[in-house]
Amino acid sequence: MDNTAQQITQSMNWSFILSRRLTFICFCTSSFILLFLLLYILPIYFNYIQHRSGAMIDDPLLKLIYLNQHDLSALINILTYSSILITFIWLCNHPERLLISIIAYILIVSMRILCIYLLPLEPPIGDIALYDPIAYGGNIITKDLFFSGHIATLALCFLLLKNSILRNTIAIFTILILVSIIFQRNHYIIDIVIAPFISYASYIFACRCCSWLKTYENNVDIRKRSI
Repeated sequence: MDNTAQQITQSMNWSFILSRRLTFICFCTSSFILLFLLLYILPIYFNYIQHRSGAMIDDPLLKLIYLNQHDLSALINILTYSSILITFIWLCNHPERLLISIIAYILIVSMRILCIYLLPLEPPIGDIALYDPIAYGGNIITKDLFFSGHIATLALCFLLLKNSILRNTIAIFTILILVSIIFQRNHYIIDIVIAPFISYASYIFACRCCSWLKTYENNVDIRKRSI
């Protein structure tokens, strides 16, 4: 790359996003899709899955982990939404990571909708319903299984953050949520194990999308400057 190209090549900051047509369209479109999924599709979908029958998994690992059951909904909600808030505040100063997070979360939500539809499950025996006034709109939803949305969300937060202190904080919160979910028996072990892998795959795909977009926009700038 010559000196001119090096000078033109830019990182994806807010100025970059707002001044590049394709990037701006992608940012706005992906934001709208995510909000549409979270605010409109998921409430309807959760109501649908809660009224259908599903199978139960014989989970030998969950049987081995015999714990006194406790309702830890408040703790799970505090840790989950604190993690989301911490990550969102950090992402506002890192717009490229914010775009990655939006694309990745669209994929996670879409995969979760598909997996829940294809694998209708009943909650584990002894399940204490997780009360989530935000995600569930105050309704009791127990059949959103395979895979854990809480663990997938926290795993994505961990992947997005570059600040080591914040990453370590999210890691601790994730472990606490994981243990709490097991205490409440909200998910089968496979639900919890598979969630971080879904998040990682979604994150990698989103990173590649943003990398391609940034390269494309920079190449456009180089061609314009060379004319």
